[in-house]
Parts: sequence; structure tokens; C-alpha cells
Amino acid sequence: MLRSLSDNLNLLITKTKTSANELARRTGVPSGTIKRIRNNAQPNPTISTLIPLAQHFAVSVSELLGEIPLFQTQSQVRVVEVPLRASNGQYILTEKQVSAHAFAMFIEEPDLILFPMGACIIVEPARQPKTGDYVLVTKSGCDQTTTFIRKYIEEIDHIYLKPLVKDLMLTILTPDIKVLGVIVQCKMEL
Repeated sequence: MLRSLSDNLNLLITKTKTSANELARRTGVPSGTIKRIRNNAQPNPTISTLIPLAQHFAVSVSELLGEIPLFQTQSQVRVVEVPLRASNGQYILTEKQVSAHAFAMFIEEPDLILFPMGACIIVEPARQPKTGDYVLVTKSGCDQTTTFIRKYIEEIDHIYLKPLVKDLMLTILTPDIKVLGVIVQCKMEL
């Protein structure tokens, strides 16, 4: 049996342990609108309301509306929960193939090329980086919460890390720099 929009939205909010207020903040959909949808008091929301909600949960609008079962799109994409780093049990949904060690985090730096402030990245520690990958790194002596995004570049005799902030120097990967994982997805709201 197919679920209704309110059932699906409630299920996704519960599954990701996201509050309605947090969902409103991340999607730009007013919290009052979200509340009316959750209570089935707004049976016909606009497409401008549905699209950001569907994008946030990595589902199609048809799945959100209950026209087709959740997570059963034609491509049979498997959506998994990835824990949000440094949070109290919150998760981000991704359709990427990731290990149980994958984690997500929000970009807090305003100056990064390709990864805008507020975007969410999915990091896969089990994947071996290769040239051109973007990786999350930390430096010995820093706590594990101090991280940096770098472009991974393999050359004949060295591995280089290219900063995403303009005017910073290319560095060589040394033993005091630890690669925490490869960034496999960047999710942002438009």
C-alpha cells in the first residue's frame, strides 16, 4: 500500500532524526508549512515546497507524494543513512554506495571552491584515494574535528594535496597528515 505525503514526510523526518525546525532551516520551507503537511492539513502543497523537501531526503517528488513507494524509483537506488559527524544521532541520506564507516558533515568555511558553505559532504574512509579525488584530511597535533578539504594528486614520486582556497600552496602528503576519507558526494540546497 502506498503512503500519503504526510506519512512519508513523517517517516523521513523520524528516520533521519531531523526536527521540523531543522528541516525548515535547511530547505527554506517555512516550519508552518512543514507542520501542516505532517498533520495532513495541507493536502496540495506547491511544487516549490515539494522539490526542496524531496532533495533534502534524496528521494523523488513522486516518492515523497506517495505515488510510488519510497526508495523504489526506476533505478532501484538504495538509500542509506550516513551519520552526521559531531551530532547527537542525526543522519543524512545518500544513494551512494558507502561503507558502515562513512560519515557526513556540513561545510562551515565560506571560501572553498566547489564546496559552498552550508553544503553537506559524504566522506568514505574505506575508499582508497586516487588522483583527482577530493579528500578530507587532518594534521597530527590537531584534534580530529579540525579538518581540511584537499584535492588529491599523485605524481611519480610524491602525493600532493591541493588546497581549495585560492592563493594557498600545494603541499606534499607527509606522515603527519592523515587522510580521513574520500568525499563521494556533496549535497547542497539551491
